[in-house]
Amino acid sequence: MSYTTADKIIDIYSHLLMNLNKLGFYEKYRFSDLQGYDLIDVSNAIKLMIAYRVFISSDIDESKIEELRKYAVAGSAALLSFLDNFYPDKIVFELNKIDPNDKMAFSTHIEIKKDSEAEIKALLYNEEHPDSFLHQCLLIGRSDSDYWEKIYNRLGITWETNDEYDKIYINIAIKNGTANSNKSSKQINETKSSLGILGNFKKLFRSTKNK
Repeated sequence: MSYTTADKIIDIYSHLLMNLNKLGFYEKYRFSDLQGYDLIDVSNAIKLMIAYRVFISSDIDESKIEELRKYAVAGSAALLSFLDNFYPDKIVFELNKIDPNDKMAFSTHIEIKKDSEAEIKALLYNEEHPDSFLHQCLLIGRSDSDYWEKIYNRLGITWETNDEYDKIYINIAIKNGTANSNKSSKQINETKSSLGILGNFKKLFRSTKNK
């Protein structure tokens, strides 16, 4: 998973969360609404962004750590929102047929989703909490020459692209002094400052403030 892919996943996921109010009373999102991605992909994308934020933070003092934690908390809340909002397509098909006016509607919807809900809860339970992951990123330290190797090993995912415009790739190159000399300083500055997770999750969780 690259920065670009992580950003895409967060874009898709946050857009769906921001439109929950458009769903009917017993309507849920289908897994297919994530366009081929799943809960684990969402979790990894959030954590990769946390790791990236640590990596581009030059001065990590108590104030910066508190800022990083706020983003981790926002990511955690977003991840937990998967529960009871996303189900297998066949389950959603059945849920969407429920008549809200039926006196058995509530118990019917509980019965239809109970097995899938248990599976989703198990997946969430086995995922490392974003705040715990942030702690590990800070322990590794952005100055560690093997920082990204350790991050990817912890997530259990692999790098997927040779795109020299991917933001993780660029920042590794900047840090190692191997950045493409043809890139403008504007491109590099934008790479350091822009994070897809900000514009989306901040709309969902107003308590997370820009620093």
